[in-house]
Amino acid sequence: MKDFLRCILIIFVVCGVIAIAILGGIYDAKTTNKNWNNGICEVCGGDYKFKCAVHLKNGGDTFYYSCEDCDHTINTRSLMK
Repeated sequence: MKDFLRCILIIFVVCGVIAIAILGGIYDAKTTNKNWNNGICEVCGGDYKFKCAVHLKNGGDTFYYSCEDCDHTINTRSLMK
């Protein structure tokens, strides 16, 4: 009986970790799209231009975009088009 309960507990923990990872990815995608704002700067209304990309060890890539008019900079986790 203890083995059965331990197995059920492990299954719940693994499912919880997977659910948190999925929800984190969805949140990150929504935040990236909100920050990107179709390439239009929220500060002055200018256009964002790609500046650089940084590879994070075991963490993927981060892309930086700056407004051509006011130099407001945002970072995203995906390459925007």
